[in-house]
Amino acid sequence: ATFFEYRGFETYYTSEINYFIKNYPDVEFIVYTIDCERNCSIRYNKNVLWIQRKKFKNINTIILFLKDMVKIFTKFKPNIIHSVYVIESIIMGIVGKIFRTPCIFHSRGMDFNYTPFISFKRNILARFAGKLSNIIITVSKSMKNDGIKLNISQKKIITIYDGVDLTNFNPIKKENYHPYRCFEILHIGRFSPEKCHDLIINTCKELKEKNVNYHLTLLGVGPLYEKIQYLVKELNLDNHISFIGWVYHNKIQEYMNKAD
Repeated sequence: ATFFEYRGFETYYTSEINYFIKNYPDVEFIVYTIDCERNCSIRYNKNVLWIQRKKFKNINTIILFLKDMVKIFTKFKPNIIHSVYVIESIIMGIVGKIFRTPCIFHSRGMDFNYTPFISFKRNILARFAGKLSNIIITVSKSMKNDGIKLNISQKKIITIYDGVDLTNFNPIKKENYHPYRCFEILHIGRFSPEKCHDLIINTCKELKEKNVNYHLTLLGVGPLYEKIQYLVKELNLDNHISFIGWVYHNKIQEYMNKAD
């Protein structure tokens, strides 16, 4: 079997390739990514090929893409196409129809559960991606409901939650702590509209009004970072909320282990 994946503008892919090599030695895996530094092909082993292409900037890059698709689907004959995000899934949906290859649209973010509901253009694109795809994978039941709102058949939509390595999460035993210690809350995520930081900040305001002894730690950066900082000061929650900013991935579990 041959598995073809189109990742659009995501170029970091080594971990998933290594996973494929280890766990699926009998499956041929072809990855196609855009917006790389140069045009090249990396052959990891006899079963894994990573094709990297520069961003679509002119007619020459588009012609190269079309040639690549013809070569991939006539030489390797993929059994299935997996693509991530709306635009990428539209492109691959069309390719799949041409070469009669089933397509999986992996919906992972705001291009499916946020922008279609604030932009008419994005709404049409999301519906089109859903129509072209044989299966749509969402990472939550909420996103599945968003797909249904876009008139995508419920039978097409499957929910598969993002995996979590529980071996990295070892909460510190709290029973030895002082009984009146504050309740530790942790939020990890980019400061952007879809994360709704204002909702958790206003909840913290209610906790303060009810004399709950708590502390909130916020990890992450983003376009709304300063706006949320201002909201915290405006609500006089400085003593209850800490902004840590960007944190190395291997340090995140330290914060997770301390949280309640």
